[in-house]
Amino acid sequence: MAHRDIMIHIAGIRLTNFVTAVVILGLASSSAAQRSANPKFQFEKQIAPYLKKYCYSCHSGSDADGDLRLDQLGIDFATEMSAEHWLEVVDKIKSGAMPPESEKKRPSAADSAKIVQWLTDRIDEAQAGRLSRRQNVAFYRLSREEYANSIDDLLGVRVSSAYTNGLNVDEQWQGFRRIGSVLSLSPSHLEKYLALAEQILSEAFPDTPPKPVHWKFDAVALGGGPRVYGKKILDELKSTGRANKIRADLWPGQKIRINQSHVVVENPGIYQIRVRLSGIRSKAVWAPHLVVAAENLDRILFQSDVDTAESRPTQISFSTHLPAGRHRITISNRARGPDILARMNRSTRRPFFDLENGELPWQLQLVNSDRTPIYPCLILDSVEIQGPIVDQTAAQKRNRFSTWSDRDPSNDCDGIKRFAQLAFRRPLKKNEFTKFEALYQREIDRGKSPRKAARTVMTAILCTKDFLFLIEGSPQTKTKFLNNDELASRLSYFLWSTMPDQELRNLARQKKLSKPKILRQQVVRMLADKRSRRFTNSFAEQWLQLERVGQFPPDSELYPEYDDYLEQSMVRESTEFFDRTLRQKLSIKEFLDSDWTMLNERLAKFYRIDGVRGDRFRSVKLQPKNQRGGILTQAAVLSATSDGLRHRPVHRGVWLLESIFAENIPAPPPNVEPIEPNGLNVKKSTLREKLMAHQNNETCSICHRRIDPLGHAFDNYDAIGRWRIKEIVRTGVGENPIVDASGKLPNGKRWQTPQQFKKILLDDIDRFNRAFVKKLATYALRRAINVDDRKSLDRIARASKVANYRLEEIVIELVTSDLFRKR
Repeated sequence: MAHRDIMIHIAGIRLTNFVTAVVILGLASSSAAQRSANPKFQFEKQIAPYLKKYCYSCHSGSDADGDLRLDQLGIDFATEMSAEHWLEVVDKIKSGAMPPESEKKRPSAADSAKIVQWLTDRIDEAQAGRLSRRQNVAFYRLSREEYANSIDDLLGVRVSSAYTNGLNVDEQWQGFRRIGSVLSLSPSHLEKYLALAEQILSEAFPDTPPKPVHWKFDAVALGGGPRVYGKKILDELKSTGRANKIRADLWPGQKIRINQSHVVVENPGIYQIRVRLSGIRSKAVWAPHLVVAAENLDRILFQSDVDTAESRPTQISFSTHLPAGRHRITISNRARGPDILARMNRSTRRPFFDLENGELPWQLQLVNSDRTPIYPCLILDSVEIQGPIVDQTAAQKRNRFSTWSDRDPSNDCDGIKRFAQLAFRRPLKKNEFTKFEALYQREIDRGKSPRKAARTVMTAILCTKDFLFLIEGSPQTKTKFLNNDELASRLSYFLWSTMPDQELRNLARQKKLSKPKILRQQVVRMLADKRSRRFTNSFAEQWLQLERVGQFPPDSELYPEYDDYLEQSMVRESTEFFDRTLRQKLSIKEFLDSDWTMLNERLAKFYRIDGVRGDRFRSVKLQPKNQRGGILTQAAVLSATSDGLRHRPVHRGVWLLESIFAENIPAPPPNVEPIEPNGLNVKKSTLREKLMAHQNNETCSICHRRIDPLGHAFDNYDAIGRWRIKEIVRTGVGENPIVDASGKLPNGKRWQTPQQFKKILLDDIDRFNRAFVKKLATYALRRAINVDDRKSLDRIARASKVANYRLEEIVIELVTSDLFRKR
């Protein structure tokens, strides 16, 4: 081989080797690149070392804090549960809460930022996978309240608690009683809905027109009539013309029962009750409190303070739903003050005429020398009950469907078809009504009248899933957004707690409702409608967990001024406060602190605020000495987080984290030692001092160091929300201890008083803003907010900030967002 050929050959070998080497190096480089791009590899190299160094000491092993084990948390971000946990880690690192300040080893801000960015990117990348795993169709059962409102809108039948008590209880999740995954429906529940539908439709379309009744009970009958006064005395009074001047007096604790044999309701429906009476304030300026109740239903029908002159009686009129049966109607005076009934020694055979001659010398003194009552007094003249009443609105609702006729069966199903369309809140699908027509015909063939046959079909319609549930999505296709009919229902049940009205239905049919401009117009219209009070009442009650008020009735010896009317007024303050914040276009900053609140006379006296008179709630200017402002220091919130005996700082701290910061708090570990009361010979100590033992317990310390300071910020308020300087301790020796409401947040900010604490919260208004948006979205969407909603929530929160956090704008921004229109 020539030298040149040899050199070429050698060069070829070298070239081949070089190419091979390049290929091998390329493959190796490619493999390394693929490995470095693999999330699992990146996690092990970049994330795991950080977690092991700064997090595993608390969040690993069987005793991991908050039940969050990072050492076992998978990195399948396409799994919603895993993504939720990692998002929680991201939030804790971003806020500085993890690792806690108490840890000696703290990461640099740059290291934490890298971890946050990597986890956030992985969560975002896996969003499509999470969404693909969701069901095509979502079902949300109507709550009791929504069911009752929908029936009223359909048929003009007021579904009272006497009807709905048989239904299953609306289970709650984080205070909300409308979450789809919680509100279930079992076969036994369906039987109750069937029985209820039959009752409702029998009332709306009775076989024969109901006979109106009118009962009137004058003061003689209310006082017991001849059985009590004696026929002779009454005859003498009639002969002298004084019988018609008899009145019936009611002092605190007294009750008049109307004989149930007199009030026998044959036809259920709306009944008008009128009470003519006077209400005279006591020497202590307390007004008497009228309560009308149906004892057999265990239901208060009406209650109100009454404030009139003795010589100028007023007539109180109200309507209520009464089911068929005998009713024990009672009239009582539940005014604040001692129950004097046992000490009155009244002569039961002596009629009452006026306060001038209202007592005998040997009886308990009831009036002062100037004849004004020492105790708040009601003086009754008459009680009337009339019904059933079908007003024009209810009649029009029912007439839409009652097209059946024995003479013209051709259009018998037209009304039923219209009923089904409204009940289902959408147009009927092709051939969907066929089964109902067949049912109607079968009933006719069995000899049923058109009316009864129609009732049977309508009963079936009210028991279908299409009425009892809001249904979003289609079994055949995976859809991202609601259609217009679904959107109309979501919006209507959000702001009105009932089905869409004609305008919403029209916009849905025209496929215009999904346009943001149209949605904004509809929100403004709907909030101006009186039905939006259902939203302000229902959302405020559920967000603030006000159903807990009165769950542990306060001890009457410790808190003698607490009664049912005060409890009702407490809850009303919070719902009225929310409503006014919305109506007056105010900021949600008002929820954290304000220089006003909503009061009636009863609550104003409880707060020691003068100048408020009467039952009506109105905005009242607050002074610093009142120690009130915002929702955090409202009596309803403070009593809801107590146990009837004493304030509960832990409960208050947990409530604040859940309701104000929208954080999930893990359940306490089992077998936690209770807080022991003071010993008889031990120096009195505050509840705060006793709780320090939990902070020193390693099992409890992590959560209690976070929760307790928030609750202690309101230690100046007792179990029913009264302001105090000293904590009343029932056992032990020495003076009652001074309340210490001071505290410190994880970020180092300190406070000494509740007012200073509220100022700290206001300084971080964006945190509350994001949490409030999350709570509002949970209520509106009827589901838990998940990891894939956070960007939409952030956009709404930013829009809220631009609008100076106005509540009305937050509602509008939520409804017009993609989040609200998405499934």
